[in-house]
Amino acid sequence: MTAKEIKAILGEFKEFLNTKQKAAEFMQEFLYNDMTLDKYLFSLFRKLYFSPKLLGYNYLLHGIKIVMLCPRNMNGLLKVIYPSVAKEFKVSKSSVERAIRHVIEVGWQRAKFANDTIYKEIFNTNYKPTTSEFIASVVEKIRIEGINKAS
Repeated sequence: MTAKEIKAILGEFKEFLNTKQKAAEFMQEFLYNDMTLDKYLFSLFRKLYFSPKLLGYNYLLHGIKIVMLCPRNMNGLLKVIYPSVAKEFKVSKSSVERAIRHVIEVGWQRAKFANDTIYKEIFNTNYKPTTSEFIASVVEKIRIEGINKAS
C-alpha cells in the first residue's frame, strides 16, 4: 500500500468520524413535538400499521438508527445494515432481511385494507416500498422534519 493510498484511507476515516459525530449530535438533539427519536419512530410505525409483536419491528428500528448515524450505509444496505442488525440480535442476515420485509408487507396490507393513504403520503407511490426505499424514505422524513423544526 502506498503512502498516497494510506492518506486517502485516513482522510476517508476522518470524514467518516466527523459525519458520524454530526449525525450522533443530530440524533441527540432531534426532538419532534418533545418526543425522542424512538418515540417518533414508534408513532410513525403505528401510523404505518406496524405491530411491535413482529420480529422485524425491532430490526427495522435498529436499521434506521444505523442509517441515521452513518448515511453512507444506505448505499450498502445488504452489506452493512443487515449484518449489523443480525450481530446485535444474534440472528442471520437473511433472517433480518426476511423479518423486515415481512413487517413492511404486513403494514402495507393493513393500510390497504383500511383504505389508508399513509404509504402514498410518505413514499409518494402506489406500490409497496422495498426495504431500501422504506428506510431511505423514513430517514429522509426524519431529517426534513428535524431541519424544519430547527428553522
